[in-house]
Amino acid sequence: MPLVFVLMINLIKNEEQLKFIIKLFIVCIGIKSITGLITVFISRSFVLLYPGWAESTFFLTGIFFYLGFRDNCPGDPIVKSMRFFLIPIFLCFLFATRRTMWGSFIITICLYFLFLKKTGKMKFIGLLIPAGVLFVTAVLLSDNESNTVFSLSGEIESMKNPFEAHTFILRQWEWKNAWEYIKLNPLFGNGLGAVLKPIVDFKYVSRNDFTSILIHNNYLWIWAKMGLFGFIPFLLLTCLCIKNTYQLYEELEDPYYRSVLLGIFLSLINFIIAGFISPSMAEIKINVWLGFVLGIVALCNRFKKSKNLTNKYLKNTIFSWR
Repeated sequence: MPLVFVLMINLIKNEEQLKFIIKLFIVCIGIKSITGLITVFISRSFVLLYPGWAESTFFLTGIFFYLGFRDNCPGDPIVKSMRFFLIPIFLCFLFATRRTMWGSFIITICLYFLFLKKTGKMKFIGLLIPAGVLFVTAVLLSDNESNTVFSLSGEIESMKNPFEAHTFILRQWEWKNAWEYIKLNPLFGNGLGAVLKPIVDFKYVSRNDFTSILIHNNYLWIWAKMGLFGFIPFLLLTCLCIKNTYQLYEELEDPYYRSVLLGIFLSLINFIIAGFISPSMAEIKINVWLGFVLGIVALCNRFKKSKNLTNKYLKNTIFSWR
């Protein structure tokens, strides 16, 4: 994450380069989604289609960018491209069967309409209808004996009673183990390379089958690995980034930057919510994504200040001539 952030703020020198990188990022997400669907249609199997948390996070960022541009910069040429990519992006996100991301996306969208005062019912229904149509169509067109239908139906069924689902019971067990490791070394943690083998017994798995556990909670995972000395700075950094992104969104008048900042703001909110029941920070690609979006925020702030200084200088020059 720090490496990508440093590269972003040092290699991108002007607004044109920043806009090109943002456009390239969006186009790459769209191409990745189309490539995934082509692979699915060739193999006729949705199994293991972008199963990681990072891929779903990237796809959601593309959707949130679209919302930002639609609200603030609807006439930008990139909006047409994003509309073309929206269907494959949504399908890839759907068939990744990440219930955590489904839930965080729904919560983030609700916050988007409530917090940003987008309460019009037609707008909200306008997002839900195509999503529902795509979902039903994809299920009907898939093979009845394929793993996709059973996977999706199983994931949806478990969401009806999430606290009774087997995966939630597994997560509770992981959180209990994480807490035991936190109590062993709350300040400095057990080390990033530490193998966290289960401490708490679990009736679903025999003791001989226990292996290193992956904690489905970003915050407990970081605390257990890095202690409070790593956990507290992470929380402060995350809260500071969200606060600064929203403040910058409010301050800037440029519709392009407002579009980008709104997309990043919603993506960060979604990341925070999903982090309570997903171990996404364990994936390297998530850290690349974090460094990238935080770099964009820093660059928007830099170019805003440089533009303000230029405008102030021109204004003073005009008045001095007068």
